[in-house]
Amino acid sequence: FTDNSIPTESITNWTWNFDDGTTNLTKNPEHIFRLPAGIAQKQFNVNLTVRNQTTGATNSTIKIIDVIAPLKADFIPKGKVPTNLTEGVQFTNQSTGNITGYLWSFDDGSSPSTEVNPLHKFPNYGPYNVSLTVSNTYYGATNTTQNLLNITDKSSPKVVDFTADSTIANRGVPVVFTAQVQGPDIQSY
Repeated sequence: FTDNSIPTESITNWTWNFDDGTTNLTKNPEHIFRLPAGIAQKQFNVNLTVRNQTTGATNSTIKIIDVIAPLKADFIPKGKVPTNLTEGVQFTNQSTGNITGYLWSFDDGSSPSTEVNPLHKFPNYGPYNVSLTVSNTYYGATNTTQNLLNITDKSSPKVVDFTADSTIANRGVPVVFTAQVQGPDIQSY
């Protein structure tokens, strides 16, 4: 903060009240505003009172300082995303800050989306660099995040065949079966 009071030569005391429970007695202080948890924007009424110690004269002025939380873009899903191409992928915005706009890019040649939580259908399985830019047009602030998603087929695995190490078994002798399957993300047989 910079004191622009006049006449400068007659001012001997400064009292800054930052409307957050703190004060400062220097001519040109620095101050960091902290927002309460969960608050994305708040106005603070900063009061400067100047005084001439010799004459006792005082004067005050108040200026409004608008403080916003930094924008932080974030979304899910991340990483491997099993899906059916006809159903698409539901994106959930997890961004924070005083956000007024969203811009999603899906890295597949499609038009960007300005929805908060878009549902997007990718044309093929594979990797895509999905980005989300959040903005606040009033303050001119933006923040972007990008996640590499691997879009995979979630359809059920299909058993093609299996083999057995023996087709004739004696009681009490184990037979070893080997599945020959195709399909994504097989976790058990």
